[in-house]
Amino acid sequence: MDGTPELFNHIAEGYDRWSLILSAAGIHFWHHSAMDALAIQSGQTILDVGCGTGTETRALASRVGKHGRVVGLDPAREMLDVARSMAHLKDDSAPIDWTLGDAEHMPFSDQSFDGVTAQFSLRNMENWRQGLRHMIRVLKPNGRLVILEMVQPVTTEGSLAWRSLSKVTQALPSSSLTPYQWLGESLWHAPTAHELTVAAKEYGLVLQVTQSWLGGLVVVLTGTPSLEKKIPKSNDPIAVWAVDGSLTAQQGGRWMSQLLPHQFTIHLVTVIASKSAGSAMRDANIEAWHRAQRHALADWPSDSQKLVPIVLDGEPAKQIVDYAQKVGADLIVIGHKRREPYAERMAGGLTQYVLDHAPCPVLTVGLPDVR
Repeated sequence: MDGTPELFNHIAEGYDRWSLILSAAGIHFWHHSAMDALAIQSGQTILDVGCGTGTETRALASRVGKHGRVVGLDPAREMLDVARSMAHLKDDSAPIDWTLGDAEHMPFSDQSFDGVTAQFSLRNMENWRQGLRHMIRVLKPNGRLVILEMVQPVTTEGSLAWRSLSKVTQALPSSSLTPYQWLGESLWHAPTAHELTVAAKEYGLVLQVTQSWLGGLVVVLTGTPSLEKKIPKSNDPIAVWAVDGSLTAQQGGRWMSQLLPHQFTIHLVTVIASKSAGSAMRDANIEAWHRAQRHALADWPSDSQKLVPIVLDGEPAKQIVDYAQKVGADLIVIGHKRREPYAERMAGGLTQYVLDHAPCPVLTVGLPDVR
């Protein structure tokens, strides 16, 4: 957020004390767990993003030893002033370079750090995706990224912990402590842990939750650069349009032709899910699926976009997800038939499965209510 550095300037002097109080002393344990996750070795170069008053930065300097190097980066000048004033390092600690700056515009070369950590700073970035991308950019190929953060919780326990934190910070007794209300409020701007892992994968890093507390409100995520080779794909974006014989599926084509950019290639995917092999019933079923695809092609309201008809066999939901993964799809479009939960399970749970497992964004297309 634009005003976040200024907000932290106001609370720099008492930041460590109040962080300890508001976390019920848990913050020490969380920080130590994150530093353990870095698996630091003597002589390494470590970057601490959003280092604040430098408490953890100094601990990192001690872990890498005098032959290593540590950089503490923070956008709040007064936080760094406090960090410098407290920097009484042991003889066997690495030197610390205190740097004023933000994660979104790091003044560091590519692949220049063995380890990068951001501890309770990512959600305060103006653009956390850009900050994450730059943290991965400066990480060496065999390096390690560790994020300790309060993320937007997705569990009931985590949501209750979030609510409790917000109530405590709203009730702080002094107006000088008002900036601490941001602790609870900032979570509205924070990603979920899953959103973090998905974004990291886009930038070539395998990131996963390695520790979690308070129902997933506080997490440690650890990542290393992916060794997987990306499959080259066409410059044109790809949409996988899952078609069956219903009006909902036909509506998807009309919608896409109007609103998707003309550069899109549309893979019109029909999955034949027949369970009556070798019978006349199977033949009729297969013909019905092919007929649905022919109708979809005929009803396509524009010839300005490329259409690729695809017919697959097997379990529909998995086939759609696997095919989208195979071709590197940028979008999946499926019909949403407004089924109740039990009816959706009876029908195979296709929509929910695709939403849960898709390698790209999913657009569900439904029909309007008839009033």
